[in-house]
Amino acid sequence: MPYAAVTVEGGIFPAELLDSIGSGSTPLPDSSRLGHDQHRLVDEIQAAFSDARSYWDSFQRRLDRTQTSGTSESILTITRQDWMLKFLELIGFSQISFQRAALESAGQLYLISHRTGDYEDAPPVHIVAIDQELDRMANTGRRISPHALVQEYLNRSEPLWGIVTNGRRLRLLRDTARLSKPTYLEFNLEGMMEGNQYSEFSLLYRLIHSSHFPQPEANPQDCALEK
Repeated sequence: MPYAAVTVEGGIFPAELLDSIGSGSTPLPDSSRLGHDQHRLVDEIQAAFSDARSYWDSFQRRLDRTQTSGTSESILTITRQDWMLKFLELIGFSQISFQRAALESAGQLYLISHRTGDYEDAPPVHIVAIDQELDRMANTGRRISPHALVQEYLNRSEPLWGIVTNGRRLRLLRDTARLSKPTYLEFNLEGMMEGNQYSEFSLLYRLIHSSHFPQPEANPQDCALEK
């Protein structure tokens, strides 16, 4: 089925596979709780979607107040604390670790905001402000865009999968040797929340749930996303 809020670039997932995962007819091949009790899973997804829409509305109100009042409150902080960290917790990322120092790989430093856990080689989760485009460099002197930052880190380090988001859009990235064209799966969170697009959220929940990412002390090749 066509998804209004989902974009696939670089063939990271076939459209037919996304359809079957989104409908629940093909649960991901892992040993997590997802896929074992479909009725319970649907209830969980519906409840998570309701909470996500509530978080989005609250986030928008606070963002509007900040922008109109001219306060010094950081849009980046609001994006992270009032929206994305709450959203990510809804899909299982309850152990996200803030990175106080840059991550290092191959002699290069990467200012990535978070990881999925506080352990070595945890997948990166980079959250930027909602007014920062994922494919453009910020006006802070940084050398590459948020998307390119995470992609380069994945290509030069051990983690296979990562997330980059500005609160409007969320992208799932994988380590890849294909450098000429971007490769990612993108969810338009703004369109999803404003348009009440439950089917897109259901696909996101079923595919990007934290249990499908590489886990601590486990072979990354064995995670559901790889399979």
